[in-house]
Amino acid sequence: MAIDKKFVAVGNIICKSINKAGIGRQVEAARVCDYYHQALIKTDINKKALDQSKAIYYSNKILTVAVLGSAWAQEIQMRQHIIVEKINAYFRKEIVNRINFKIG
Repeated sequence: MAIDKKFVAVGNIICKSINKAGIGRQVEAARVCDYYHQALIKTDINKKALDQSKAIYYSNKILTVAVLGSAWAQEIQMRQHIIVEKINAYFRKEIVNRINFKIG
């Protein structure tokens, strides 16, 4: 007896479930915020800056980052285009076009 089995990638099942649940944007935002730190590591930024900032919000291609001081915001802002390129390369699309900073 031959059984016709269709193999489906787990990733496809997860994507369909996320879209069906209507939480695609929230999941995408969480992934972008999570990847920010990895993108920062891949730049030539001062390693102390890694502990001085955290991605807190993503919407409409704008990533908002909390920074502990204006000097660190300036340090990261100078490399903003590199960070954005790294994030977009990871997601293989233009997902972020700018970073906003919140100091405090």
